[in-house]
Amino acid sequence: MKKIVSSLVVIGLLFGVISVVSAEGNQAVAVKQTKEEKTAHQLEKWQNRAAKLGIMQTGQTLEQLKEAVHAAKVEQRAKAETKRSEKAAKWGIETTGKTNKEVKTAIREAKAAHQAAKKEEKTAKKEARTAKQAEQSAKRAEKAAKWGIDPADKSAKQLKEEIQSKKAAKQAEKAQKKQDKKKQDKK
Repeated sequence: MKKIVSSLVVIGLLFGVISVVSAEGNQAVAVKQTKEEKTAHQLEKWQNRAAKLGIMQTGQTLEQLKEAVHAAKVEQRAKAETKRSEKAAKWGIETTGKTNKEVKTAIREAKAAHQAAKKEEKTAKKEARTAKQAEQSAKRAEKAAKWGIDPADKSAKQLKEEIQSKKAAKQAEKAQKKQDKKKQDKK
């Protein structure tokens, strides 16, 4: 019986080892497939990155794509740095020894200060214009009172027209008096 049990155990172990070896063989195939899939996936990912950056990716290996993408990103960073430096120079900001974040913050603050100054200037101009209009309105009312015209509920244009018509009537009256005087002098 010992022999039968030991034979069964040996057969069981043998089949177990065979199944383990068989499973390892399947895993080796699966690993190869996943490496190929992973490489294909990596290539696809880098091709997408290259397409976003506008790089030709046909016929290039993964390493060539990586180099091209990295070179394009370096170029983009250089362009962004140049643009940021130009903006900083425009706003009078010193960039040496500052990080990109500090430069961006300084540019933002300079823009905000400029906009606030512009807004303040605009408000001052508006107040000056309002004061000038009030002054002109007071002068018009004074002129209207001088000519005996009530300025209430009348626009500036209407007041001006009435004043001019009164002036014209007065000049016509003066001219008439002058003619009458000449007639009397001739008699």
